[in-house]
Order: sequence, then C-alpha cells, then structure tokens
Amino acid sequence: MTPILQQLSQAAKQVKQAALVALLGCGSLFVGAQGAIAADAVVFALSSGELTISIEELKTFAETGELSAETQEFFDTNQQSAPLLQEIMSEEIVLGSLQGDIESFLGSSTGEFVIIQLEKFISRSPDEETLASIRTSLRAALENGRFSVVELAENYPEDTIYLDLRTLETAYDDAKL
Repeated sequence: MTPILQQLSQAAKQVKQAALVALLGCGSLFVGAQGAIAADAVVFALSSGELTISIEELKTFAETGELSAETQEFFDTNQQSAPLLQEIMSEEIVLGSLQGDIESFLGSSTGEFVIIQLEKFISRSPDEETLASIRTSLRAALENGRFSVVELAENYPEDTIYLDLRTLETAYDDAKL
C-alpha cells in the first residue's frame, strides 16, 4: 500500500471512530433526556459480599430509613450504620451555579473530576461505557445544580447500578472534612 493510501485509510478509520463516538454521545443524551432506560436495581457491595435491592427500596431507605429485614441483616453483618448510609444516600451534593449549562460543566476539568470520583464507587471495572453511563445519570440528576446518590441510581441508564458502600462511605467522610 502506498503512503498516500495508508494515510487515507488511517483518516477513514479516524472518521469512523469520531462518528461512533458522536453517535454514542447522542444516544446517551437521548436516553438521559427520555428516561427510557433506568436502573431498577442496586447492588450494594460490602466486605461480606453483595446484596441486590430495588430502586424503590433504596428510595424508601433514603427518605424514611426503613429497610427490609434482609437489607438490615446485610448492614448488621457488615457492621454498617444504617443511619449514616441513609444520610449518604439522600444528602444532596451541590455543585454551585451551573448557569444552565450542564454540558459545559460535564466537559470541564471539574466535571471530569466529579465523574471520576463517582466512578470509584459505581463501577466494578472502570471502562468508557461506565463513564458514559455516569455522565448520563449525572446529566439527568443535575437539572437543579445538585444531585444525590439516589438520583444517580434512579437515572443510571443500565438495568442495575453497582455501589461499593465501603468506597462511598470513605469518599463521603473525605468530603465532610
């Protein structure tokens, strides 16, 4: 293959990759805007294993502190404070004035920092798909310039959202200092 054909081939590959990224980005915007796909389950991870609960149970827990017997036993087994976890799930994180431009925020260094911090407790194995899902969830939750873990879970564009409660609690404690 001649150097010119190699350059054209490489350029064609880059255009295809750019088109795919744009298409995925538009898809994320569509899903986030329409709410067509959202998590219906949450997987809590702690030292003794994992427990899957419904988004409805998570919302009830965040609002009232009420837990099913199975979830309470899971927290007790892992020596987790249900009131502290309730506070972590429901507390709104204020990101200041976004001035109505969520996309600019998400593309900024601060927005990327927030996404990377969220990814630390939302993902089992970090990848671009997880980061895109977090962006979609955060985009939907940030309409009022603030978000909570419950809102992230409600807006997560996959069937299930994974929450590593050990990492989440550590991040929460660090932020409170």
